[in-house]
Amino acid sequence: MKYSNQVLPSYLINTPYDIHNRKRNSILLPTKLNKNDCADELTIEDDELTMFYNVQEHQDWFQAAAVRADYPLPVEAGLFYFEVYIINQGLEGLIGIGMSEPNVNLRGQPGWNERSYGYHGDDGLKFISNGHRGYDYGPLYTNDDIIGCCVNFFNNTCFYTKNGINLGVAFDDITGGDLYPSFGMRNPKARIEVNFGQKPFVFDIDQYAKKIFQDAKEKNEWANLSEMYK
Repeated sequence: MKYSNQVLPSYLINTPYDIHNRKRNSILLPTKLNKNDCADELTIEDDELTMFYNVQEHQDWFQAAAVRADYPLPVEAGLFYFEVYIINQGLEGLIGIGMSEPNVNLRGQPGWNERSYGYHGDDGLKFISNGHRGYDYGPLYTNDDIIGCCVNFFNNTCFYTKNGINLGVAFDDITGGDLYPSFGMRNPKARIEVNFGQKPFVFDIDQYAKKIFQDAKEKNEWANLSEMYK
């Protein structure tokens, strides 16, 4: 299903978000990488979903570059999911996937600064709004892996997936506000492609979302979500 400028992921069809937007089309979803909110070391290709690290020299470990999506995660949707295909991890990996507020410095990986969250493939660590302190989380990821990120605003949690497998809760303190899907890298040859629903997801988000929305409806959280649209 399409609204004027975006594809509606199948897991959001017939939810309060969908019903509202059929009439007003006022709550936009992340759909592409934002060329105007991107570090200079990154080049976004014409499809606005693929990007690569354009610096040829090897950078110090603390130097990184990030980009945000065009719109923030929609709290009103209750749930949002996206995936990243690791085309090339670069010389040492060091690709970060997560979320950040619009004023977070793009000279770093998601999760390296306050008001941001990130999962990094080179060390399997998660970084959450606390600078360079990392916590064990999931497995490493590399070329040809597909990493997903799902934010659940009913219980303020976030989990990641790897090649269609749920890796478990990474963060349990996600709050409302302008959190944008964010992606970082810091090594030559690094290249990724982001999927916001333009193509089928590897993880079965439809089945997961069905259960989440059913639980929310039974707990009357669905009604509370619907109130946002009045």
